[in-house]
Amino acid sequence: MPDFASRFADGGLTTLVFDYRHLGRSEGEPRQLLDARRQRDDLRRAVEFMRATSGIDPHCIALRGTSLGGSHVVNIAAEDPEIAALVANVPALDVFKGMRGRSAPVGFHPTRSQVALASVRLVAAAAWDAIRGVVGLSPYYTPVYGPLGRAVFADPALAPLFDAVEAGAPLWRNRVTPRFLFTAPRCRDGTIARIAAPLMVTVARDDATQAS
Repeated sequence: MPDFASRFADGGLTTLVFDYRHLGRSEGEPRQLLDARRQRDDLRRAVEFMRATSGIDPHCIALRGTSLGGSHVVNIAAEDPEIAALVANVPALDVFKGMRGRSAPVGFHPTRSQVALASVRLVAAAAWDAIRGVVGLSPYYTPVYGPLGRAVFADPALAPLFDAVEAGAPLWRNRVTPRFLFTAPRCRDGTIARIAAPLMVTVARDDATQAS
């Protein structure tokens, strides 16, 4: 994100980049907790901060998000008619529909039974993690990338991508709270129609890593 922000800044835009709570340099315990509702609330606070910042035109606030962030900017713009523009880059508008419609990775073709077993394992991990959260115990983490059924992403071809992420983001950790499955975005009909601002959605024809 800092690389994108630098290009926007070079083009004359004041740019704000932030880490959601529980992640990166932001506060919040437990760490590596993903919660779509909390992240959208963080984005609302970021918009409020920019509107209250001296020298910033409060009527010229634009949003940009990728994947899950793309879903967040769409939802915030749908409820905030004062957003001036937004870009949703391969947005995860509906994670579950997106998972069913994603392209098949080249060279990675698990059987239906393997996919079914992997899905059951992930849902079980999410349920166990959610229960631990309710009773105040530490999270039950799942790798972001790893073996099928043990991680969110399992395609071996993605290894270089995650290696690059790890090398470029020292605070990134290859683990996440799988309870996120129960709060994953489900963009309802009519959400896009409520957006008053100009909207650009970018998609990737052979996207195998985003649930877009």
